[in-house]
Amino acid sequence: EVYERFSEEVNKLIPFDRIAINVLDPKINTATVAYVTGVDVPDARKGTILPLPGSANEEILRTRSSLLLQIEDMDDLKHRFPGLLTTYQAGLRSMMSVPLFSKDQIIGVLHLRSTKPNAYTERNLRLAEKVGNQITGAIENAHLFLQLKHAEQVMRESEKRFRDLYDNAPIGYHEYDIEGRIINVNQTDLDMLGYSREGMVGQYMWKFNVEEEVAHEQILEKLAGKRPPGRALQRTYRRNDGTTFPVLIEDRLILDEKGQIKGIRCTI
Repeated sequence: EVYERFSEEVNKLIPFDRIAINVLDPKINTATVAYVTGVDVPDARKGTILPLPGSANEEILRTRSSLLLQIEDMDDLKHRFPGLLTTYQAGLRSMMSVPLFSKDQIIGVLHLRSTKPNAYTERNLRLAEKVGNQITGAIENAHLFLQLKHAEQVMRESEKRFRDLYDNAPIGYHEYDIEGRIINVNQTDLDMLGYSREGMVGQYMWKFNVEEEVAHEQILEKLAGKRPPGRALQRTYRRNDGTTFPVLIEDRLILDEKGQIKGIRCTI
């Protein structure tokens, strides 16, 4: 939306047959076509990642200044900017490119192209620079917005992978708080015991032990710091249907930022 509105306004000031905004990434020597409209250049469409070497983008990044090209000789173009050959082959003969500065760094380049020879003058170039200065903030914000959306997508995918790993682990897992109430449980644990998540979360952990009184006493001692966490503890659990089965338990203390015990996590 930002780019479309900007393009409409620029066209009122400077006529063009193609306009594009490239976002630069000098660290990996590339430019990405963030927005483009007008005459199609097959290898420079929206989303295309372009190499900087041999391009107008590279020249602008190097000189930190604008570029005005009135192309008459294709051989000269091959020598100076081989990356612009496809632009020339698309019928574009006049080219203006201006840097987009943010905090004294070039974050992108605004390109305006015309099919008419000698379509642009130095006056047009100065006007294009003023346009670039005015729109850089909006372009940077739009770019940051896209980065944020991408980061959110990556985070959602990461959370989904973690949830899948957690729930479908080959061992049961649960956590209980300082009072001994279950606060988290994975699907494997639920399947072992035959309960729904709602049927376990909020319940006291010892309620699922056949040796309930012993388990009650030992869990409270661990939560009070009077008994160390256990390794390979043998217990017998009771399923929701009343049947029982033996388990091996490994547990670890959950500590707060001050090192105080706030719960226990267990693998089954």
